[in-house]
Amino acid sequence: MGLIYGLAGPQAQVRAVPAFVAGSGASGTLSRLGDEEVLFIQQGAVDTPQSEFETWPLRVDGGRFLLCFDGRLDNRDDLARLLGLELSDTMPDSTLVSAAWTRWQEAALHRMLGDFALASWDSRRRELILACDAGTGGRPLYYHEMSGHIVFASNLALLLRTPGVPRDLDLPVIAASAHWQWPSDGRTWYRQIQQLPPAGRLRWSQAGSQVERYWRPDLSRRVRFARDCEYVEAARDLLDQAVAAHCRVAGPLVCELSGGLDSTAVAATAARLNPSRPVHCITVVPDGQARQLPETGRVFHDEWPHAEAVARLYPNIIPLRVEATAPTAADLDPVARFARLGSPVSNLYDRSWFEAGRQRVRGLGAGTVLAGTSGNLTLSHGGLRHLTDLARQGRWLSLFRHAGELGQWSGLQTTRLLRQAFRTAWWPDEGPGDLGPAVGELHRQLPLKPDNAGSRDLRERLLLFERLVEGRRMVSSFARHWQGIDLRDPLGYRPLLEFCLAIPPAQYLAQGMPRSLARRVLADRVPANVIGEARRGRQAPELSTTIWNNRQSLRAALDAMARSEAVSELLDISWLRATLDGLPSSASLIGQTDAISLRLAVAAMAMGQFVLWAEAGMPGLEITGNRAVP
Repeated sequence: MGLIYGLAGPQAQVRAVPAFVAGSGASGTLSRLGDEEVLFIQQGAVDTPQSEFETWPLRVDGGRFLLCFDGRLDNRDDLARLLGLELSDTMPDSTLVSAAWTRWQEAALHRMLGDFALASWDSRRRELILACDAGTGGRPLYYHEMSGHIVFASNLALLLRTPGVPRDLDLPVIAASAHWQWPSDGRTWYRQIQQLPPAGRLRWSQAGSQVERYWRPDLSRRVRFARDCEYVEAARDLLDQAVAAHCRVAGPLVCELSGGLDSTAVAATAARLNPSRPVHCITVVPDGQARQLPETGRVFHDEWPHAEAVARLYPNIIPLRVEATAPTAADLDPVARFARLGSPVSNLYDRSWFEAGRQRVRGLGAGTVLAGTSGNLTLSHGGLRHLTDLARQGRWLSLFRHAGELGQWSGLQTTRLLRQAFRTAWWPDEGPGDLGPAVGELHRQLPLKPDNAGSRDLRERLLLFERLVEGRRMVSSFARHWQGIDLRDPLGYRPLLEFCLAIPPAQYLAQGMPRSLARRVLADRVPANVIGEARRGRQAPELSTTIWNNRQSLRAALDAMARSEAVSELLDISWLRATLDGLPSSASLIGQTDAISLRLAVAAMAMGQFVLWAEAGMPGLEITGNRAVP
């Protein structure tokens, strides 16, 4: 996969940079441009039909700007029209980006949709601009400032290989990550390495630096139509636009396809937009040899029947059933991943579920997968927190009507829905509510206007936005730099996100259905049994069995962690030991409560393993003299 790397300022001590960039594991041609003050290096990837015509880095505007861009544009037609260019099938994104930057400079960021990381050096002003995409894109950009110069990369491991870049861990951030609270607002797992926030822009010169966001969701925007059907039609148009933009892939078109609304929306729309184009749909099913937790009335495991129902509607869908397999010892050893990524891996026991599908993707000769990661924030938002807002606003008739309709559709007791609405009607300033630790402080930082400040629904959706971006960065970086897969998310398309935040929240509960907007939007393209599914598919239902089978190696890893002062301060070793020692004599005896504790335990231990790797000198990232050893 592609990457970018660069530095500005004195660069004598990093002249050997290309040696370890070339050994980073990325594929493609390595290119570099620079002068006495700046050096840009890019390793390209072929992930769109136009990628083979790309040339990065570039000098643009008569040589004034040195430009580096990793990613893709999703609004090529709009940009070409604004720039007066005649778009062709062979025109690379570099032509559009360089023309946009020449005309608008930083203002071009507001006009570009897609997943990207960008660097620009202005030789006239002697100023560096770093930027990453808005919305829920997964292209992080990391940087470190030291003694008059700055070094940056789209992969943390590259910075860690750079001579002079400190490797000191930020233990509070790692502790929060053990609870799935990923770094945000510029923090990383290293105290002296920062990352750009979503829609972040860094301006750097010898005089100093400044970071800001060039875009945030506009919470004052309202979209109001006279009829419910108009919301559905508008959302359908945006969904079609989003999926069409993300289908610009090199090689076979591949989608994830579970039994849920999100991946189904993407896969069915992709097949519908171009009936002559094959769409390979990957559905991962549980390991048939492993014991699974029992299904409940609200959870099911095997999503293959739903995927088959979708495929029957579209002759161009090629359904591919992939059975998860038990991970090997090598699969569960995170050290190689730490060295390639420079970051923790949240839970290798969960990752094993996805690896089977990604292997099938690579077997198809594909390098891109479309998924529905952002659906809960956009199209398939549940809307249940609107009941809380109705309770807080004293809109009793609407509250009782919605609660009654929801209870009838879902089978939940209306009184239970009302109790939950009243319980959460007021957000305690001192507490995190039910969203986890860090929320109590974070929600006070949200850019809410006074008329929105009391909306629990908007607060949670903005928190979800922040978490989703950071979580997707983790997942996308893992897929890109370890698995060699470009993971795309059409449901995070910025115009769709902005629309879904602006419509009345009651649209998500219309007709008594949670996630009502998605169910109505997809009625023209998805089978009725998928639209009406009230249960949730559970990924990796054999997780507890996998953990039980590897209990001895987990205990050995925990013993090593107990000998580390840093890890002992970071994690509750006693609780972890009690959780592992409390495993029953057979995996078949593990219950739902035990399974939750085990998942928490292995996720926390993954962070402990990361700290041990750092204390061991970060094997795989050795630097010898002024050169890095790949």
